[in-house]
Amino acid sequence: MQDNTQSFDEIGMRKARYCRYVDTKRWDEFRELFSEAPDIRFMDTEGQTMHAFTSVDEFVTTSARYLEGARTIHQVHNAEMERVS
Repeated sequence: MQDNTQSFDEIGMRKARYCRYVDTKRWDEFRELFSEAPDIRFMDTEGQTMHAFTSVDEFVTTSARYLEGARTIHQVHNAEMERVS
């Protein structure tokens, strides 16, 4: 049986790293957070897909280009996750 506590902790750590790496523009480390074949989607308020990525390299390159020169500040608070047996 898998230890769910470790899984929850790892998700929280990855989320924090995601924010820190974006805010500090550490794109190589940011890339390492993702699987080789991600399914990343950005949705609008109506639930329609605005952007979709299935390549981590394309996602990281696009993110870096979009945020070039921008100052971002992410704030991450308590995770909204529920443990299901």
